[in-house]
This record gives sequence, structure tokens and C-alpha cells, in this order.
Amino acid sequence: MATKNQRVVAYLPPDAYDWLSEFATSRGLTESKAFIQILEAYRSGTSQHTQPAHQLESSTPKAISNSTLDEGLQKRLEDIERRLGELRA
Repeated sequence: MATKNQRVVAYLPPDAYDWLSEFATSRGLTESKAFIQILEAYRSGTSQHTQPAHQLESSTPKAISNSTLDEGLQKRLEDIERRLGELRA
């Protein structure tokens, strides 16, 4: 299946991967589509970094704690944003 999407490779810590996998499975998504949803939510301002925690509890899988997610996923997202910026430059 041909796609115009760019390929991204990331090495996730086990707890972040478990969270992503549970997120994808709970929504009937592939991990790729789940990651796209997470990035789109972050870019649109609807990620957990812009919403109160009580609004996220029902949608956040329990595989890892929010603090672990905040630390691990936030660092990965920042790294992806930095790399995308470098590619665009």
C-alpha cells in the first residue's frame, strides 16, 4: 500500500511502548495510527499537556502512571519536534 506519509523510527522505553500499545488496542488502531492521533492531539492543543488531568483519566490507559507518561512521552515528542524542525530547515 503506497503512502505519502513519512516514515519515523523511534525507540521507546518499555513503559512508553506498553502505554502506546494499550492506547492503540483500546481504540482499535494500529500503533502507527495511534501515534498519529497522539501527535495531532498534541499539536492541536488537546493533549494532556493542555487539559486538566481529570478530563484525561477516562482516555488515558492505566499501563503507566501519568508522571511516567509525562516524562517519557514529553521527551520523545520534544525530540521529534526538534528533528522535524531540523528537517524543515
